[in-house]
Amino acid sequence: MQILREDINNSLIEIGIEEDNIYYDDKVPNAYPSAFVFLEKQVNTKATARRFLKEKLTFCVRLIDNSSDADAVLYDLVKNLREEFVKTLGFDIETIEFYWAMADMNRVRVAKFEVVG
Repeated sequence: MQILREDINNSLIEIGIEEDNIYYDDKVPNAYPSAFVFLEKQVNTKATARRFLKEKLTFCVRLIDNSSDADAVLYDLVKNLREEFVKTLGFDIETIEFYWAMADMNRVRVAKFEVVG
């Protein structure tokens, strides 16, 4: 099954991320928690003499929060998103990176992971 951006967006909305807080470019979020969903790469497989017959898309997803307990907020969001992915898309997230970053001069906590479809 090919995973599309809409599938990821629906799962994000289902766990409580507002649709207006899901971004596809490098804007600074207006509210938190928010999410960024980027197409990161495409891998073509099943080669024939002239072309590839199948493709896998990889999306990079970043969940961002700036609350006083951002670790707990992001951990809960990731936990709920993993459950939602298993339920609706049939897979789990293998690796999640957590790190600090700056957004519009404010310190934010980020959870970054890849969705391969």
